[in-house]
Amino acid sequence: SELARDAHVWLTDAEGSTPTAIRLSCHPDPVLVDFGVALCGIHQRLVQRVFLHNESAYKLKVHLDRTINDESSFDFSTELITVSSRDLCELEVFFKPSTEPGMFEEKWNLIVEGVRPFSDVFHVHAQITRANVELSSETVDFGFVPCSGFDLDTIVSIKNVSSRPVRIKARVQNASDGSVQSNVAIVKKDFTLDSDATESFEISLKSSTVIRDIEALICLAVQSPKNCKWITVHAKFRETNLIILCQGREVLHNARSGSFTIDDFYPGEEREILVEFQNNGELEYTIRTYWSHTNHIFDRIHLK
Repeated sequence: SELARDAHVWLTDAEGSTPTAIRLSCHPDPVLVDFGVALCGIHQRLVQRVFLHNESAYKLKVHLDRTINDESSFDFSTELITVSSRDLCELEVFFKPSTEPGMFEEKWNLIVEGVRPFSDVFHVHAQITRANVELSSETVDFGFVPCSGFDLDTIVSIKNVSSRPVRIKARVQNASDGSVQSNVAIVKKDFTLDSDATESFEISLKSSTVIRDIEALICLAVQSPKNCKWITVHAKFRETNLIILCQGREVLHNARSGSFTIDDFYPGEEREILVEFQNNGELEYTIRTYWSHTNHIFDRIHLK
């Protein structure tokens, strides 16, 4: 009763049919008009075509009929259609998806003028499900980040747990006033995710020269602006404040490079040199010390 999603129905002459007393058979009985699974929030009407084949020896006038008291999500044209013998006509059935999930079923009659009606021969069916995705994390915390540093990236996995593909539109906004947060960026802003598929959603934190706390929201509108998932992004931009002293003398103060000279070494002498690292800021450091001449690493220091 369904070929490539289009339903087909054949009317044939029944035994004992005459021009004055037409008798018909309907095949198949019932005729299934199945819209399958649709998602909540789809605004356009879905269309399913029904092809009615008149295999009888007579010209027929047909139309669909139903008895529904309340408002229905299904609709069709009630226009009377003339179908010549050995010809076919096309009927369109419409479905407006509900805003709530559920099963929708109706039974309709096929009326052939001058012939006994085929009662409840059309079985119309649709299922509505809510679009839903799962996030590997709803919070991204970059922690303390040095001003004028490098851009940072992280990944949040998005899995479609719906039975249908979903379209996702993403945007970034400030958590407090709704304005655009320029330090947080996303690569994919509009994409479709197949059922049971997982997408790697990249979030970038752009460098800042200003000391500031970042709290941004990434809105993921799943199929509809009314169905949103949210990712909260936190970061704290801070100035570095590292001081290095050698034997009590400052050789580097919050700079990328510094130098000091010891000019009283004697050949064959061994001496301990006190190097002091002071972290007076909020950023943590991991420092490796080595001689550039031998490229030999001596120690690893972690400063908080």
